[in-house]
Amino acid sequence: MSLSVTTNRLTRYCLMAVLAAGLCVFIPSDYLLVLTGLLSLVGARYGLAYIGTVPESRFNFLLTAPTLILIGSSLGMLFSFTAINYISPDIWSITLDYAHTTTADVALAQGYTNLFASILFQLGSRLQRSTYPATIQQHIVAGLQQHRATLITVVLIVITCQLYLIQTGQLVYGGRDISDETAPTHPVMALIAPLVPAMPFVLTYYIRQHYNQKAFGQLLIVSGLVGVELFWFFLSGRRSTIFFFLLAFAGFFANEPIRLRYLLRHGIQVVLIGFVALKIADTYHKIRVANRFEKAQHMSVQDISAGLQSVDDGKYEQLRNLNLAARASYSSLALGQFVNLFSTTRYQPLYGQELTGSLLFASPSNFFVDKRTLLVKEHLYERTYSLGLSDISETIYLESFIDFGWLGFLVYPLLIGLVIYPAYWLTERVNQPLISLFWGCTCMHLALTMIETDLITFLSVVRTALLYGLLALLLGQRGTSSTPASA
Repeated sequence: MSLSVTTNRLTRYCLMAVLAAGLCVFIPSDYLLVLTGLLSLVGARYGLAYIGTVPESRFNFLLTAPTLILIGSSLGMLFSFTAINYISPDIWSITLDYAHTTTADVALAQGYTNLFASILFQLGSRLQRSTYPATIQQHIVAGLQQHRATLITVVLIVITCQLYLIQTGQLVYGGRDISDETAPTHPVMALIAPLVPAMPFVLTYYIRQHYNQKAFGQLLIVSGLVGVELFWFFLSGRRSTIFFFLLAFAGFFANEPIRLRYLLRHGIQVVLIGFVALKIADTYHKIRVANRFEKAQHMSVQDISAGLQSVDDGKYEQLRNLNLAARASYSSLALGQFVNLFSTTRYQPLYGQELTGSLLFASPSNFFVDKRTLLVKEHLYERTYSLGLSDISETIYLESFIDFGWLGFLVYPLLIGLVIYPAYWLTERVNQPLISLFWGCTCMHLALTMIETDLITFLSVVRTALLYGLLALLLGQRGTSSTPASA
């Protein structure tokens, strides 16, 4: 299916979902809410099919991010609605009341998300028609095939740094130690952070290569490195664990289309790997249930193992299922809460306060302003709207609505495009396979995290990538200028 057809169909179904959400305002109905979610999923299906069959599109953030936003928001809302109503319809009503929202508000929230994703996908289509994604993908393949020794050296250096950070307690269960959250980021952590998303991609690519070549000794070594990298992602969280497997999956098909026929032919392996991924992610959550989060960060492996064995599996499964059912719709409920707030009270959007604060907060260190004086995200919302917010699911599309209301679906995607386009231009201009590889994997990882990523995180990641690209460009030009011209 061509890009233009994909874009038109995704946009068409997203707009149909918006229409269903609008009808829900006049005819509040759970059926219209479900219809809104299903139409959103159908639209996302076209984006996902294109990304699967066109390898270079996987490195196009402006295509992958809106597709995953649509899947995450609509599927999460539908799963939560179905699971909670299966337990008791009354619990769903209580959930809506607790979130200070209604069925119509949640439907409108999904409709707004669709508009946001559609604009992003339109921008991604324009980027896809340029030479940037295809060139970057060619560089990535060349880097994997022609710079193998350099890549393996980088992988070993990164993994050595990761083991050092784990050993010294810079990375513990749950990420950083919450008792030391105010401390600055360790320089080694900051140095390797832009490289980490490429590790599962690179290692899985070489696993497939060694398997096809029947180089089982090398396959065993690389598999061990994959285990270390999986442990790093596991410590960062259960969603991070799932992201590891998805990045590894992308590495397995680095230069090939992902076809349904292939997945069905290897259905047993695919299901087994999926089961392992979910089981490992579930183990992360089980550790949190068995021990207090703060306590688990300082426990030994033996103590954690003992705690896991003491958990009542039956009670844990009930708690886990209820937790999944509730948390799956966090982003929809959070956005629905502000849809309700702006439509039923005198409160208005922030009109750029969140955007300004995020830009300043994402700036290097305290270059422009003392960041301790900035009010952003939950703290800004609580002060402005007199709300008691805790563990709100902050996403860029939620921030865009709080900041500009219904105009946010235009303002924030255009801002994202203005930020991301120069990064692609710079990556192509640098013309270095390894830089293209790390930028491409960063884009994939950032797209995967869009269901939980705020504007500050997005800007910080792109800022770091731009700094690495500029450094590579300057070093490349210096190396060129210092080389004497041949007669």
